[in-house]
Amino acid sequence: MNKPRLTLTALNKELEKHFPHVRLARGEGYYYIYSDNEETGLRIAGLYSSGIYVNQLKHLTIEQWIQEVRDLFDEDKNRSMTTNSAEDHGGS
Repeated sequence: MNKPRLTLTALNKELEKHFPHVRLARGEGYYYIYSDNEETGLRIAGLYSSGIYVNQLKHLTIEQWIQEVRDLFDEDKNRSMTTNSAEDHGGS
């Protein structure tokens, strides 16, 4: 039995369950996250990257897409913690 084709609408519906107000959109050869919600949009704007460099939706499963978005937010947290730690220890 074939899996149903993954659509951007279905993926965004699933992302909403894990990341309220976060949407995925298609760029030129990649996808990116954005939000119409001011607070979430500002948080995304502050991320190191909002892009997921995958050419087609079908190249990842829904679970992998969710993990990719999670990684974008986690990478920013880790980068922030590293910067704060360096500043605490006299680093730059």
